[in-house]
Amino acid sequence: MLRGLFAIIAGYLLFATASIALFAISGRDPYAAAPAWFLASSTVYGMIAATASGYMAASLARRDDNRVPAVLAVVIALGALASLSAGNPGAHWSQWAALCLMAPCAFLGGMAFASRWRRRRAAVTDGSDT
Repeated sequence: MLRGLFAIIAGYLLFATASIALFAISGRDPYAAAPAWFLASSTVYGMIAATASGYMAASLARRDDNRVPAVLAVVIALGALASLSAGNPGAHWSQWAALCLMAPCAFLGGMAFASRWRRRRAAVTDGSDT
């Protein structure tokens, strides 16, 4: 249980740090309107960061199920919803991208790890892993 909680926190910290770093380095406000190229590239960047965070969380949890990445996806989605409902003026494209695209990517990253974990365990059980 504690390992899973630690994994969720670590996964969220990876995702949040990557997101904060993007806006800090680019000098853009996440609540400001953005050109299409920045919107697209930052969304893809966020999806990659979310996928990596889900994969990392699942690997830290050392489980072959999807509970940890599912909770991580919910935490990311709740963070986006909290930001949307905070009443900040301006554009909300980054929050909608996190809610609709990045949270599911965190889950998919965890699923990828779980699949790899199961295949590896099956190979060890079969004796085909040398």
